[in-house]
Amino acid sequence: MNALARHLAAILALASLAASQTPVMIHDIETAPPINPSSSPGEFCVFGGHVYFEANREAEGPELWRFALPSGTPTLFKDVAPGPLGSSPEEMTAFGSLMLFRAYSIANGYELYVSDGTPGGTTLLKDIRPGPDSGDPRDFVVSGSKVYFVANDGTTGRELWVSDGTNAGTMLLADIEPGSNSSNPTSLTAFGSGIAFTAFTSAYGSEPWISDGTALGTTLLADVRTGPSSSLPGSFAVLGSYLYFGATTPTEGRELWRSDGTAAGTTLVTDLAPGTLAGLPGDLEVYNSLLWFAGRTSGSDLELWSSDGTAAGTTLVKDIEVGSSGSGPSGFTVVGTKMFFTAYQVATGRELWQTDGTTSGTVFVKDIQVGTGTPSITAITALGSSLAVFTADDGVNGREPWVSDGTTAGTQLLQDIYGGASGSATNAFFATPGAVWFGAYAPAYGIELWKSDGTVAGTSLVLDIYDLPALATAGSGMEDPVDLFGKSIFLSGTQAFGLEPWVTDGTSAGTFQLADINPGPADSIAHAFTRVDNKVFFVADNGTTGRELWVTDGTTAGTMLLKDVNPGPATGYIKPMIELGGKLYFRGQDPTNGIEIWTSDGTPAGTTMLKDINPGTASGLTAWAGFEFWKWNDKIWFTANDGTTGFELWSTDGTAAGTTLFLELNPGTASSSPLRVGQKDDAFFFSATLPTTGTEIWVSDGTVAGTTLLMDVVAGSGSSQFFDIGVFGSSYLFLAYEPTLGYEPYITNGTPAGTALLKDIYPGSDSSFATGLGEVGGKFVFRARTAAESDELWTTDGTTTGTALLVDLRPGKWSSNAQFPLKIDGDHIYFVADATGFDREIWKTDGTVAGTVMAIDVRPGPLGSNAGDLHVSGGELRFTADDGVHGLEPWRWCPGAVSQPIGMGCTTAPPRVPTLSMTDHLLGSTLTITSSEGAPGAIVVPILGIPVTGSAIWVPSAGAACYSYVDLFSYWTTLPAFVVPASGMFTAAYPIPLDPALLCVKVCYQDWHILLSPSVAVELSNGWNATIGN
Repeated sequence: MNALARHLAAILALASLAASQTPVMIHDIETAPPINPSSSPGEFCVFGGHVYFEANREAEGPELWRFALPSGTPTLFKDVAPGPLGSSPEEMTAFGSLMLFRAYSIANGYELYVSDGTPGGTTLLKDIRPGPDSGDPRDFVVSGSKVYFVANDGTTGRELWVSDGTNAGTMLLADIEPGSNSSNPTSLTAFGSGIAFTAFTSAYGSEPWISDGTALGTTLLADVRTGPSSSLPGSFAVLGSYLYFGATTPTEGRELWRSDGTAAGTTLVTDLAPGTLAGLPGDLEVYNSLLWFAGRTSGSDLELWSSDGTAAGTTLVKDIEVGSSGSGPSGFTVVGTKMFFTAYQVATGRELWQTDGTTSGTVFVKDIQVGTGTPSITAITALGSSLAVFTADDGVNGREPWVSDGTTAGTQLLQDIYGGASGSATNAFFATPGAVWFGAYAPAYGIELWKSDGTVAGTSLVLDIYDLPALATAGSGMEDPVDLFGKSIFLSGTQAFGLEPWVTDGTSAGTFQLADINPGPADSIAHAFTRVDNKVFFVADNGTTGRELWVTDGTTAGTMLLKDVNPGPATGYIKPMIELGGKLYFRGQDPTNGIEIWTSDGTPAGTTMLKDINPGTASGLTAWAGFEFWKWNDKIWFTANDGTTGFELWSTDGTAAGTTLFLELNPGTASSSPLRVGQKDDAFFFSATLPTTGTEIWVSDGTVAGTTLLMDVVAGSGSSQFFDIGVFGSSYLFLAYEPTLGYEPYITNGTPAGTALLKDIYPGSDSSFATGLGEVGGKFVFRARTAAESDELWTTDGTTTGTALLVDLRPGKWSSNAQFPLKIDGDHIYFVADATGFDREIWKTDGTVAGTVMAIDVRPGPLGSNAGDLHVSGGELRFTADDGVHGLEPWRWCPGAVSQPIGMGCTTAPPRVPTLSMTDHLLGSTLTITSSEGAPGAIVVPILGIPVTGSAIWVPSAGAACYSYVDLFSYWTTLPAFVVPASGMFTAAYPIPLDPALLCVKVCYQDWHILLSPSVAVELSNGWNATIGN
């Protein structure tokens, strides 16, 4: 047995070092029950003795449900589009022995469906716009033996369609506005043997049209406002053999018109408000063989009027709010021999009224919200011939269902469904004989299906359609995680304590809240976690000091406010934060110096302004959210303004003296406003704005002479925009905007001559919005959008011809939306994605089609675990996931070989720093360990042991910045020592046994360099955490 195998066997004896080979929830942080989800029932329709409606459950999404009249139990009728996305059926319309509706599928978009009342007979009727784009049929109206509606076939625009319930009989009725432009028919209303509607044409504007169901019979009714200007007809109503509507002309304003279906018979009824003042701004309702509406004259505002269709028969019924202010009656609803509506009076606010068609019989019903307050009455619905059901807010119980028989005593709250002042937010009722059905919210159920027979006792929940699993908990999340030597520091939320900082070491016992910074359920919203040596800095708000700088060592006692940079409740503008040389650097604001660059060593005394770049109260740094620090070549780079040069490119080596203007690209007080785009080993890239070039991309090698315009993407003074994609070998990929190309990927070797468009992935001016995942297998993997594949995985070898779709995980219009890319080993990129049949699970790719596979399925089936926040800590993959019971909680998993360099080395002769690297730990393979940048002649002792947890161990004999990343207080041993050759680099190879027992065992390596001259000294390399995989 070789030395490495012998020591691995010893480490294996420590069972706690093995990561889990199957996904495991670390801890159920939030154990309170979740907010009950809602089925949100709606879109009701009576057809064939059943009530059909749309309702939502997790497994199917919004789908088609039904119950038998008078009061059957609701059941799922058909899962039209299988899977959790749902079909979202809408506008169900009974049509003889059929029911038509619109529904969605990934393959077809929103299209026209039909049902004969059986699941098998519920099918797509016609794909009006073939393919995944939607024909978007809407506004179904039955007249005679036809159903009329509006749709878009992708060629003629939104036009009038008709259907007889068959595929062949479903067709475009007329292309009213020829070509791809739309006439946008609206207000479809059954009239005679056909319909009336409003449509737009370039020749006539928006005017009234009619159709008898044939192309020849679809014609302009009348050009009410002559020429291309629009009369904007609306509020169609049919009384007797006449069509009534409101229309606007330049001479009469908006007034009441009527038509017998001919142009000659389309006339103004009366000009209520002579001149251009609108006499008819409201809707029309037919009641007692009259038209009712809110009208006004030149001497009064909106009041209750009626009309028999003649000028003489158009009269004021009642001046409810006497004077010029008007009562504005609305919401007209006929109930038997009465009509209910709302009207406003100064003394009562807008309340419930009713009329029997006479002036004396037009009466105030009840002051529901006592006094001048308005109860916001909506959705007045007839229940039988004597009751009106509606929604109102009495100022005590919130918006709840009410009922009225037209008397004060008979107007009452049906039920306070959501107890207290919050209200159940009922907003629509659907009436069947003897009952109304509606969706309402209650904390115990969510928005679910209720019914009422118009009595308090007869108002009840029908069914909690979207119910929770037994023992379900709410979920807490694991946002913005950062590794602190095997501990994950992150933001999580509970109902009791709000959003606060938490820590986990990968065990349930080691998972706890670090501090309740903002006491009680209020949120501190801790974020921007940044590790510097043994500490993690972050921004949080305790409710007193505003968002300020906090620090933690991973323990409760070691979590504290570090400094109130901007004293009092005002924010200190702490973000962004970055590490350099064992210290934190951040943007901070105080009343004396404005916004400047600050630094911290983790102590209050050591948290100070680094330099007042713009002296006095003026700010050297900007408060803009897009401001960013970036680290390159042992310096921090950023944008600053010293008050003389404008915002230009600065850098710091971590000292006040070393914080200087690097380059003034735009001379004088004007700014070039440089912003980071990205970087590679030998250069960084930024955008800058100049009068001659606009905003374009620049490159720098860290010298003034080596800083130059990389590419003028939008030639001349026009501006582009730039975003980081990633490093690919010695090249760099970035996203740039060009007007004729949109946002597309570019590639550069760091020189103007070597910079070019990689590929116009989405041809033309549309954008692919390429976003990088990383380099693997000699290719660069990224996601990009096209018309055919939406947002899917692509790869490139750096050439246009070698840039192609990798795999379409979710074919059709919807995207796989790959996120949280993470390279755990040398051969794979892990990420979260949607795929057909699997929502939001963890996938991996090696850059090939065959090697792009689901890595783990935390929640088997189509619903998905909504995994996210992938990161490596403690030699394992940690992430958030929802198993369908516990909500989003932290999980862990051993994906196989995991390689993670840890910390930094220390040296006696900078810039040389001993560096350790190695290949992946694969069972049955040979491990190659490389030690570089050592001092020639030094003796190197490789240490193998257990990784530290939570904090590195300071090695005083080696120097102030020297840390051991192997746990020296637990098991550790040495591998064979060697002497550093003149090159400073040494490589050793060790076979790893093909022993399944070693799978997912976690180890740590670190080199100790013992220097013998010019004096005895100790240097340490970085650490290297590894998990053994296959």
